[in-house]
Amino acid sequence: MVRIIFWGSLSCIAYVYIGYPVLLIVWRRLAQRPVHKRYQEPSVSLIVAMHNERKNARPKMENCLELDYPADKLQVIVSLDAPTDGTDGLLGHYAVRGVDVVYSPVRRGKAAALNSAVAMASGQVLLFADARQRFDKNAVRELVANFADESVGAVSGQLFLLDEQAKEASDAIGAYWRYEKGLRAMESDIHSVPGASLLYLK
Repeated sequence: MVRIIFWGSLSCIAYVYIGYPVLLIVWRRLAQRPVHKRYQEPSVSLIVAMHNERKNARPKMENCLELDYPADKLQVIVSLDAPTDGTDGLLGHYAVRGVDVVYSPVRRGKAAALNSAVAMASGQVLLFADARQRFDKNAVRELVANFADESVGAVSGQLFLLDEQAKEASDAIGAYWRYEKGLRAMESDIHSVPGASLLYLK
């Protein structure tokens, strides 16, 4: 019985780190489905949930407002989840610049904050982002181009770690990070990505 449990457990581990990648390699060779991108400009609602993000709020908003996408087709929504560090005061400045702000005086959690923002979203495409992320100027254009392919329902961006602290973390887990990115790339090629930083078509 002990041997069965041991070899069964070992087989599961081997499948995760060896078997599954091999399966993806074979599957991609036999049934690759490239995405047919075409540049277009659907309306987009960019949603950010914040709690105590005083340090990141201003850089994040400036980054969102500087994106290379038509202003009349890009709705920026910030959902504030009962901040206590003055984040809400900083966001008031951006409300007059066209940013939609949803405020909850009671802490409800990120999922509830996102749901509140989604309820007021008017875009054909929903783009979710964290307060710490910075978008490349052309990111929205590149992401929505994937939806020209009608078989695509969600799109993920690629995360790059830039600051020194993140670089140290990246070095420490570099091998696993490369392994995971490789898996995601192969999963994308067969239209089967189970996890993503999401851009979602309504």
